[in-house]
Amino acid sequence: GSMKGNDDGRASQPILNKVKRKAMVDEIEKKERSMVEEMKEESKSREEDMMNKIDSKSKSREEIMMNEMKEESKHREEIMMNEMKNAINTLHFELVAVTL
Repeated sequence: GSMKGNDDGRASQPILNKVKRKAMVDEIEKKERSMVEEMKEESKSREEDMMNKIDSKSKSREEIMMNEMKEESKHREEIMMNEMKNAINTLHFELVAVTL
């Protein structure tokens, strides 16, 4: 009797499988969509973090240079000014390169 029971069960399964499969595909698609959205959000906030880090780094670098300049003797002030200007310019180029 058990053999016959199995046959009966098997006969009705294909229809069930189609429904189940569709449900699974729908679920997977939903999950994929939400994952893609999450990834977009994550990469956005990561970019912002990087920008902020770069900003604060360049600011503190400029501050350090300002302090160093003040400590230098008056006679070297002009040279330091030029060096600082050049350094700040290259810094800004670095920033622009990163943002592009």
